[in-house]
Amino acid sequence: MTARPRVLVPRDGTAGARWSDALVEAGLDPVLAPLITFGPPKDREPVRHALRLLRDGVFDWLLLTSERTVDALEVALEVNATPAGMRPRPRVTLAEAARGSRVAAVGPSTARRAEQAGLTVQHVPTTEHSARGMVTDLGPLGPATAFLPHSALARPELEHGLTAQGWDVTAVDAYQTLTADSLGAEAHDVDAVVLTSSSVATTWARLRTSAGPDPVVVCLGPRTAETAQSLGIRVADVAPDPSVPATVATLLAALAGATSRRTPEPGRPS
Repeated sequence: MTARPRVLVPRDGTAGARWSDALVEAGLDPVLAPLITFGPPKDREPVRHALRLLRDGVFDWLLLTSERTVDALEVALEVNATPAGMRPRPRVTLAEAARGSRVAAVGPSTARRAEQAGLTVQHVPTTEHSARGMVTDLGPLGPATAFLPHSALARPELEHGLTAQGWDVTAVDAYQTLTADSLGAEAHDVDAVVLTSSSVATTWARLRTSAGPDPVVVCLGPRTAETAQSLGIRVADVAPDPSVPATVATLLAALAGATSRRTPEPGRPS
């Protein structure tokens, strides 16, 4: 391991800058390489229709499972065309569209992004920051109607879990996840990797070709860790929450543990 461990973070832009600053401050060398990007859903009408229903007060709850979901809804509202034959309706913000619904966010980071969009978040799971945690916490609050926008690759765990408890869930693709075709040379030779989602874990496992020692892997959330392990990736630890400070602290501890395991005791051959 190098004197200043190199850490691959699958982020760029503003989010990448936050990660980079935090890693440098912690004495680590960030390598930013976005493994996934996002685009509008192949069919935009379902999310547009659901947003019109949200604006009309049809849903008791708006369920947000990622920061990206908030971004996608704001974009969808900006391009939400008025159906033919109807009088034009002025553009509304996400906060205005959801004013008649309660809002649940999967975790603190998603809640903060929702609040930046002007939403008031009434619920964040206390048991686990995941779809499973949302089912556990929200299920007993129903039955209720809910709008669940998500990635086209999202698993149906949240939708099915709430439906089984009597909820009426409208789940639609708000965006699609696009995976990278290759990794830059600098992204192969790293000491540690932060896997931020199941899609990122799958893409990294597919693209990595380094023949060197396995890097230390820290995952955001148990679902990401489960996916990584199913792909044969050895997971060192799971961050207690998906915030940058918590993940960097987990990463430092995992790197320290890896270093101690690789350092031979005095008098013992390496």
